[in-house]
Amino acid sequence: MDTHKIARPGPLLPTDKTEEASSHESTPHFPSEERIGGSARPPRVAGQSRSCGAPSKVALGRDVLRIWEVTPYSLASVSGVTTLVRDLSRRFEHHGCLVTVLTPDAPESRWSDNHGVISLGAPGPFRNARLAWRTAASLWKNRQCWDLLHLHQGHPMTCVAAFVSRVLARPAVVTFHVQTPRALALRSYPTRIASYLVGRFATRRVFVSERTMLDFQLEGRVIRNGIDVTHVQAKLRSRVDLRSEFALAGFVVAFSGRRARNKGYVDLLRAINKVRALGIDARLLALGPVDSADADEIGALVDENALQPYIVDLGERTDCLEFLSAADAIALPSYREGFPMSLLEGMAAGLPVIATDVGGIPELVTNGHDGFLVKPGDIEALSRAIRRLAENPALKQSLALEAQITAQTHNSEATAVSYLEVFEEARSVGGGGYQENASGGRSRARN
Repeated sequence: MDTHKIARPGPLLPTDKTEEASSHESTPHFPSEERIGGSARPPRVAGQSRSCGAPSKVALGRDVLRIWEVTPYSLASVSGVTTLVRDLSRRFEHHGCLVTVLTPDAPESRWSDNHGVISLGAPGPFRNARLAWRTAASLWKNRQCWDLLHLHQGHPMTCVAAFVSRVLARPAVVTFHVQTPRALALRSYPTRIASYLVGRFATRRVFVSERTMLDFQLEGRVIRNGIDVTHVQAKLRSRVDLRSEFALAGFVVAFSGRRARNKGYVDLLRAINKVRALGIDARLLALGPVDSADADEIGALVDENALQPYIVDLGERTDCLEFLSAADAIALPSYREGFPMSLLEGMAAGLPVIATDVGGIPELVTNGHDGFLVKPGDIEALSRAIRRLAENPALKQSLALEAQITAQTHNSEATAVSYLEVFEEARSVGGGGYQENASGGRSRARN
């Protein structure tokens, strides 16, 4: 079996000695780890224990609840799901739970919180199958170390995790973030099948928006993503300093996330070009990686329209929040979304939104109140929205204020509490697969 990379603090038992010996090359070393009987045992935390014993009872005022977050998204890159997993983990531990995150990859320099992390690492061919196998092996070997699984998205990795939880008669809660588009044809089938199975095996289902639940055509509970506005604002650097450092002038639109065609980044470049052609000094602040599949098209578009001098490209980074204060608006003209964290972060930073009316975005943004919504692919409408904000500072300021107020209503603490309520429900019915709650299966969160 290939290497499992294990980072402290996480309550786990190595699957075999070969894996343990080969893991040091890519795993951070923590001198405080105790080596006992060939296994890594994390140090104790004051008032709590991370060692593996008999399964604990329900948390929230009684015994400690040990939650394993299972995500197919790498912690190596910044994404909405990764941000949510991190925020929830922090909140759950604040409520007295012990959290371990099971992930494909977790570089040592990018996950500094006090949560346990198990990095499965499955390079090479048949990656999803290898991840699924390693997930099952890790959960089974460490079955005395967790009480409840929180799964993210439909994926072979989360599918087998849900199956293991059912075999062990333990609760599993799945959060569906976004549905895979049918337009992908055969490529979408494995994900759709995994989504179907994990939705059946899981004890409870959560959807990040009403639209997401409608897309999946399943019953469950809607818990919208939340944000800590105070945390975001504390991270922001000085607007004056940033604009001076990057020689930014004019109206600056921020884009934070994966720069890809289906995220609307190509449309945004075209809209910026149209606005500039009208004599308006529109600039772009780009945060996030360029999707390799669309890199050539994006590069050609920038070169063809000589846009490079008007784009500040900060690339993929973990400190994106610091730079949002340099912008005047945040844009996400995506073709498919759940309940985007990038827009929540932008709104918390006091930026009006320019986005498409897809997924859960209309549940977050009210057109003309805290931003503008356009149809996906409508470059003309997108450019008009940019122009309208650029030419009307009073309107921009009004929408910015409302955006920040909207962000405050989507509080990350309320989101975490809603999840803990679902976890309580799941534990009360056990691990026998999905069961409707007393209200008939469909419910909505406060957020």
